[in-house]
Formats: sequence, structure tokens, C-alpha cells
Amino acid sequence: MKNYLSYDETLAKKLQRKHGLSGATLRVWKHRNGIPTRYATPGYTAAERANKATLKKVEAFLALPWVNRSGFEGIAAHRLNDFMREEKRKTLSCVDADIVLFSAKLLKTILRRLLRDRQLKDLSDLLGLSFLRPMLFIGNLQDYSRLRGKAKSMSDADWDWLSEKLQQHLSSL
Repeated sequence: MKNYLSYDETLAKKLQRKHGLSGATLRVWKHRNGIPTRYATPGYTAAERANKATLKKVEAFLALPWVNRSGFEGIAAHRLNDFMREEKRKTLSCVDADIVLFSAKLLKTILRRLLRDRQLKDLSDLLGLSFLRPMLFIGNLQDYSRLRGKAKSMSDADWDWLSEKLQQHLSSL
């Protein structure tokens, strides 16, 4: 077995305690009859887990219906989907949590700038965010189509209509 050590119950328990691994991980190792060598390598440390306060913020952001969990660069969608499942243990690495929270902060910044300056470039930036489902964010297909049709110029009435929606989303962040 390349990259695996032969399964040994004593070693598995020792590595579980050392790295804070779940019982499910040990069952997988036992089933595969092998322990990944990286866990036994001196100096190896598992990814640091985000604290509960951070996880609550991440969960609140990911629960918004217009957030596209597969759109976060550097995070596999299944990790975020697993995190959001009720029956799963709510854990994420600090790096993954930081990416999600940075994205939320970026969204807030773009929304504030858009509400203040009413620039089409900011609107384009907003609709181009990979973690945003623009149609759900704007409200529905009709409103989204209306907005996409105004890509070159928008009247004050259009900006007023859009500002209401953006303000609602900003307050929910």
C-alpha cells in the first residue's frame, strides 16, 4: 500500500488523540486496512479548525438563499454543503472560514459602494461575483432581466428600485 501504513489499532487511537480525528475516520482506516502516512509523519499538523463564533457567522452567510456554495474559489462545494447539513458535525478549517467571511465582506463593500455612487461598474462587479446567484439576489427572473437590459444606462427610477433591494440585502448581512 503506497502512502499508507498497515492498520494498527494502537497507532490509530494514538493518532486520533494527537490530531483530534473523529471515530468515523478510524472506521475508514480500519475498513481500508491502512492509515495515511501523513498522520504519522513527524511535524504533520492537521488544518486548524475555526472557532464557534466564526462558524456561526459562516453558517449565517451560507444560509442565505442567493449564496452559491459552489462559487467560492479554493473551497470544494461538498465541504460547504456538508458543513450546512443538520446531521453533520459543524467544522471548517480556518482557511475555508476566512474565504467565506472575506467574500461576505467583499459583498458588503460592493453593496455600500453601489448604494453610495450608483456606478454601472459596481453593478457589473456585483453581478459577476461567483458566489452570488444574481437572479435570486435581485428577486426573480423578470427583475433580473430588467436589470440586465439596463447594462448601458439606468435612470434614477431604476436606481431607486434597485437601491431598495440592495439595502434589504445589506441589512441582512
